[in-house]
Amino acid sequence: MAATTETNIAVGVKVLFLAACWWTAAVVVSLWMKRVLGSVNGSKPLFPYAYLWTAILNVGVALWALLAGQILWIRGVVQYSGSLRRNEVAFLVFLGCLQGVELAFSNMSYQYLSVATNRMVIACTVVIQLATAIVWRLEQITRLKWM
Repeated sequence: MAATTETNIAVGVKVLFLAACWWTAAVVVSLWMKRVLGSVNGSKPLFPYAYLWTAILNVGVALWALLAGQILWIRGVVQYSGSLRRNEVAFLVFLGCLQGVELAFSNMSYQYLSVATNRMVIACTVVIQLATAIVWRLEQITRLKWM
């Protein structure tokens, strides 16, 4: 019993540490994106083209992901279980394009909103997703879920 409690505490501490790292990185990236794309204290943006910036970032991230995948595959950490069908590839490309558009709009918002307002809007997306799931009847809200 004591070993299980210590294990649970260790896992909890790891989760808290990783969550703190994630949110710290999110704040740093947000401030950096604001500096690059938006005007700060009346100064001009370093790169005022949000959509082009997003395209550059997406290509860079895709290349890093491809490189990491190849390294993990060569080292035997990841094994591919089979090939995808054509409709699965098309759907993944479609989802990637939607995510790219969403990221472009998010980056564009740094030109018009403060970092605090941008973070508040992004924090509300969970509520919007829940409302959409309720409208499309993908989620049923019961009293138990509100508690």
